Amino acid sequence: LDIAVDTIPRMRLTGDGTTLPDEVTADGPVPLGRVLPAGVDPAGNPTRARIVLFRMPIEQRSSTPQERQDLLTQVLTSLVATYLNVAPEDIDPNFQW
Repeated sequence: LDIAVDTIPRMRLTGDGTTLPDEVTADGPVPLGRVLPAGVDPAGNPTRARIVLFRMPIEQRSSTPQERQDLLTQVLTSLVATYLNVAPEDIDPNFQW
């Protein structure tokens, strides 16, 4: 499993633009992170699963370093739980969204 940071979300949304896929953790309609499954790249090489955090949306939702740390913990917990197909509370019993 790889972890990456992207400046902003770059993904195609569904037709109405309001429904996000299950592998996306969001604050309302704004994606904060995403799980990309393992697959094959355009050259035919296998790729590993990846968690991608979206830096700008996370930074814009936190005004202090502590708030940013708390939000990152929530987003990462949610994404790891999605990747493992378990409840976030199984990863962190104190999880609150």
